[in-house]
Amino acid sequence: MAKETLGFRVYIDESGCEGFKFAPDNSHSWSSHWFVISAVIVRVENELSQVAVIDELRDAFGKGKEFNIHFRDLKHEQKALAAEKVGQKAFRTVSIAIHKPSIAAPEAFNERYRLYFYATRYLLERVSWLCRDTRRNSSHKAEIIFSNRAGMSYEELRKYITRLQAQHAAGSDIRISWEVISCDLIRAEQHKKMKGLQVADIVASSVFSSLHHNKFNLTETGHLQRLKGITYKHKRMVSGYGLKVWPESAINNPDAKAAIQILTS
Repeated sequence: MAKETLGFRVYIDESGCEGFKFAPDNSHSWSSHWFVISAVIVRVENELSQVAVIDELRDAFGKGKEFNIHFRDLKHEQKALAAEKVGQKAFRTVSIAIHKPSIAAPEAFNERYRLYFYATRYLLERVSWLCRDTRRNSSHKAEIIFSNRAGMSYEELRKYITRLQAQHAAGSDIRISWEVISCDLIRAEQHKKMKGLQVADIVASSVFSSLHHNKFNLTETGHLQRLKGITYKHKRMVSGYGLKVWPESAINNPDAKAAIQILTS
């Protein structure tokens, strides 16, 4: 596809695990209660200047240009700075937060990658709406770049997305705007090779930490607060757009309510 048809580049990463083995004492010490997948959307013409935020963070941390920023490995004050710097850039973010204990039929997600794929569908729907509604040229499409997960087949993911497109054509309620999403523009890259993927890691981890209870039964909402300015809003609505909580019943989860309130304020 000609480069001039690319209007957006979308970087995707996740935080939390996909397992359903929860601790009997509800302590969050086994499988995480939440699984988050996030996208960072940037206009192609602005990309280099925006993903340079990773270089700014390396400088601030006293690290060289080869330093690979993994949010989970940073100290608390470094995490705060990372979220602060990213939140000042011209990105837009979309996150899907799945509260696994609220899923009525968890056995439906026993098949490998099923939960990841399902979350990806919701993510691409919202990414496609944002790109469709803000593109400057009707031919512009979005290139989708996933952070490579060891052992995962991205060919399977592309086939899954192709099936979604066929189901949409057959009348199923698949809400991806296909005029901006093309299976030919989907690929996976190593986290360390692309600054945009390191930005996506900062976003996904920040959302996750606002929902996930640590060993002291506390969440960390400060990082999310720093990112609220770049969270996708539709008619000033965040819930269901910049942050979609699934299943629907989980919208009443106190941590989900708190996250949405932060992003809306």
